[in-house]
Amino acid sequence: MIADLLTTENDRLLNDLLESCDRRPCGWADCGQSSASTRYLADDIGQTVESGGLAKTWLMDHRMTGLCVTAVDDRASHELNRRVFRIRHLLALGRPAEQALVKGLLVRDSMRQAGRRACFVARIPGTDLAGINALERLDYTLSNTSLTLVRDLSEYVLSAGQESATTGTGQPYEVRTAEPVEVEAALNETADQIPDGLLGWDLRLSPRAAARVHGAWLRDYANNGNLLIARDGRRPVGLLAVSVAGRETARMRTDTTRTLGFSVGSVDLVATAHEYRGNGVVPRLLGDVLDEFKRNGIRYAQVSAPTSETPLIAHCQRQGFTVVGSTLTLTHQGQA
Repeated sequence: MIADLLTTENDRLLNDLLESCDRRPCGWADCGQSSASTRYLADDIGQTVESGGLAKTWLMDHRMTGLCVTAVDDRASHELNRRVFRIRHLLALGRPAEQALVKGLLVRDSMRQAGRRACFVARIPGTDLAGINALERLDYTLSNTSLTLVRDLSEYVLSAGQESATTGTGQPYEVRTAEPVEVEAALNETADQIPDGLLGWDLRLSPRAAARVHGAWLRDYANNGNLLIARDGRRPVGLLAVSVAGRETARMRTDTTRTLGFSVGSVDLVATAHEYRGNGVVPRLLGDVLDEFKRNGIRYAQVSAPTSETPLIAHCQRQGFTVVGSTLTLTHQGQA
């Protein structure tokens, strides 16, 4: 039976489901705190529900054995002029076939309630075959695949990773926080490194529309002080975007600190001008942001890299990052 989850406060059935699921947030940290991970998940689900998100549960024999939580993506909804939802959590218990069935039913009911024109985007762990199969049966399209790489910064030495970070004239790149007005010029230099479908809902947009959408997306980062720009003289040659979260500093995710006991800094995009690839731009950008993470007491640095960006992945691995997982982004465009 499908039911709406209206509140998460003191919900024993929800806690039982979360405790039984084996996929934990930041599970790569091996912190051994399943109860803390459950609180972290419950808090995120509660905030999504309280902010108007959809939460569908599957109940069987007085147990909650499935959950689908979706949130409205305001930026995407504005750009596409129709409602766009992101599936934040898709969980189910049981054998793989049972999980796929329950997940499919929950997603279908969420889509029905949202309306036929609504667009849905799901980011699914590469190991969640049941979730991937369920979405594909509902005509979701793969729009992007990425790897998650993590580095423990407890032994990181400041300014590491900036070797060869100079221009062709031997001068160092200038790296600083980007202003919103600089985004358009930087995007003109680096747009070909933003994969089609990176955001999910931007899949199959025309080049002109994609440029507008990606520009607005990056200006959101710049408005919050979360976009670094590298320059060779007056020319913008590289960008690095970091997740917007936390009040202590703009470039850290503090949502993990209260429940899991550590903070995470997340790099969401690294892009360089075509002729500057391999010329030290990425080491300089990544080195600067890791220095800032370290100075602000962040324990882990996390990089999300498209699987097609093998040079970026290789550089991260040389700098001590380890691949800890993969993510598939799948999209249902709805009816225009």
